[in-house]
Amino acid sequence: MKKAILNITLVLMLILSLTACNQKKEVAIDIESLATEATAGAEFREAMQELNDDTIINIYSSLNLSDVEKYKVFVNSTGGKADELAIFEAKSVEKAEEVYKAVNERVADLRFAFDGYVPEELKHIDNAVIKKEGKYVMLVISPKYENVDSIFTKHIKGGK
Repeated sequence: MKKAILNITLVLMLILSLTACNQKKEVAIDIESLATEATAGAEFREAMQELNDDTIINIYSSLNLSDVEKYKVFVNSTGGKADELAIFEAKSVEKAEEVYKAVNERVADLRFAFDGYVPEELKHIDNAVIKKEGKYVMLVISPKYENVDSIFTKHIKGGK
């Protein structure tokens, strides 16, 4: 009888420990810090311009800003390069999925626009990095996209 109770207890402890390991810790990212580090790491080819609400709504046409808590969006100031950095903190994980869709649509729109305008930029657009983690969504289009990808990963893991 004691052996059976001990076995049941061990099985329950194992189940509880496995369940605890599978639970994801909620990610908290400092958008300002990430944006500062990411813009430096991206080594954009020309000056970048931070966008306001009106412009964001125009270029991210399916984005509902009421789904977003905070954001930082930078685009090439001349319009001649596809370079872009966008970081969004959605109001929830569910809303982040909508933001993620809007970001993917933005990349498709850029591809269409640059295809006939500056086709040399298509290689950068094709290498766009779009990441979603928890309620955060990030887009980077830059020749140094790998740098920003690793910076985002570092911030997800809690390193600043």
